[in-house]
This record gives sequence, structure tokens and C-alpha cells, in this order.
Amino acid sequence: MKYVTGNKINLKERTRDVFNTTLVLFTISTSFILISSCSKKEFQSTKIEAALEKPKKFSIMIENYCLPRTTQRVSFYAFNKHYTTSGDGMIIDSDGDGISDIDEKGAYGESLGLDAEIGDSNNDGYDDVFIFRSGLDVAEQSKLKECDFVDADFDGIPNCQELLLRTKPDNADSDGDGIPDGLELRLSLNPTANEAELDSDMDDLSNAEEAKFQTPHLESNKDKNFIEENKLAYNLENIESTKNNANTSGEHCYRYTVNNISYVMTKDENTVELIFGEAISNQVNFKRFVVKANRDEINKGTVKLPTLFKIEYANLTPAMESQP
Repeated sequence: MKYVTGNKINLKERTRDVFNTTLVLFTISTSFILISSCSKKEFQSTKIEAALEKPKKFSIMIENYCLPRTTQRVSFYAFNKHYTTSGDGMIIDSDGDGISDIDEKGAYGESLGLDAEIGDSNNDGYDDVFIFRSGLDVAEQSKLKECDFVDADFDGIPNCQELLLRTKPDNADSDGDGIPDGLELRLSLNPTANEAELDSDMDDLSNAEEAKFQTPHLESNKDKNFIEENKLAYNLENIESTKNNANTSGEHCYRYTVNNISYVMTKDENTVELIFGEAISNQVNFKRFVVKANRDEINKGTVKLPTLFKIEYANLTPAMESQP
């Protein structure tokens, strides 16, 4: 993994950074624990799963994404929740929680009580990605107040975690950088500091672009053919709505297509999350949906004609409804 130190990039074995925001962890009593933002825990991943294999590909087309004229389309992110990409290959994430199987099964993950098959290993309402980034061991986790899973701003982070992260429970983009807080937490970005336009790995792609392409922001894409070959590709078209009785003069409609999505053989299906950013009167809101890509459907595709999932925007499944 590459880390930026001033203008110099240090090469290290693959490591993970603890999320670099000071967390205030309230216990059942009135006392609290502070985890310093300066601390960094590192550990080595043993082996990249599915290294350099050519994954099967598929595409998703969203039809009739229509907005009122008073609403502005701001951003769109898509990512397969079951992998991250590195120069060495696909890193598998079976439960789609944002932490790789290797890291959850490793010594560090075990010390935190993480399970590679469950996104909230102890079912306490604190997602494993939150536990992993903060570095809370099992004893520290037991001091956390119970969490009720409520996510008021639909950014993918429950209110209880937002209070500890010092993000805004009523604002899906606390730092206003255009990337929703939940995606930043997942990618080891800081949701309380605007890092979107930074190029952390000095590969001429901003952190926001890396998030969009599902490429690593702490490992340079330069001279890494595997990363370049597996970048997501987007296509946006302005269309006339085909919805029945649509008043096209009162809305603007789009067709979004996401291409080159990799399918990894974790389970019978992969979950792709779609995030639509929209602005009304300078207030940006995010809408999150999921698409399930079934293995049998993927296997029908070919290299030249990958499987295409066509879905009406109105028929998308909200991400909150897909969670257990």
C-alpha cells in the first residue's frame, strides 16, 4: 500500500489505516474513552484472493431517472460491495461490509471479534467497518451504548455511529465534499474533512474519482494494469421519459449505465450499491439503492457481451430495505 508523506510516497506491505478522526466512545456510565487521531494500527494481509484472475463482467442500466426541474443532478456512485481492487487482484469481501475477508480473518480482525460472513458480527448495531476503522477491541465494544440502527440522513451510517464519528446525523455529507459519509467511512476517507479533490496516491486521479471508479485511493493506478482494466465506466444520457402520463416539460430524465462491473464468486449473488446525489436549493441529498446480480444471469454473458441488467429507477430497491 502506498502512503503519502509530504511529497514522498512510502511503499509498505499491504496495511490498513485506522480511521483518522478522534472518536468519543460513550460508555454505559458517564465516563468515556478517547482514541487518539494520531494513532495508527497496522497489520499485514497474507494473500490476495482471486489474484490477477479475469473476473466476469456485467453492466447495470437505470432507465427513467427523472427529476423535477427544481432538482439538480449532482453525483452518481456505483460499487460492488463484495470486492475492492488492488494492483495484485480482487480483494474479496464476502459480507460486503467494506472490510476484506483477509482482514477480518487476520489476527487484527480476530482481536476485534470480526466475522467475515456477517456485517455486524456481534449484532450490536455498530457495523464492522466502524469497529475496524476505529480499532475498538472486544472489551471496548462492550462499553458502547446500544444502537438502534436508525439512519436519519440515509448515508449508510446509523445515528449512534455518527455521534461517535462526529459526523452530522441529519446531513449525509458532513464535510460537503460531494461524497456521502457512509462511502467515505467505507473507503477510509475522513467524512469530517474535505478530501475529495486530494490525490492521496499521486496517480492523477482525485479521491472522488477513485471512489467513482472503484479503484484504490491509497495505491497508485499507474503501471497497474489490473486496476486500469477493472475500473468502472459510466455513461449518462439525457432522455425523454417513457413513463405513462409523464409531464416531460416539468422534469428532466436520464439513463445511467454502469459498465465493467466485476462479479466475484463469493455467494450466489453480488450486491451493487447505487448512490444518487441530488441538490435542491443548495442542499444535497443522497438516495441509496441496491441491485442484486445473480450468478446464473452473469454466467449467461460473454466477454464481448456481458450481462446487462435493465432496471426502471422507480423499481430500484432502497438500500435500507435490503439490510437485515
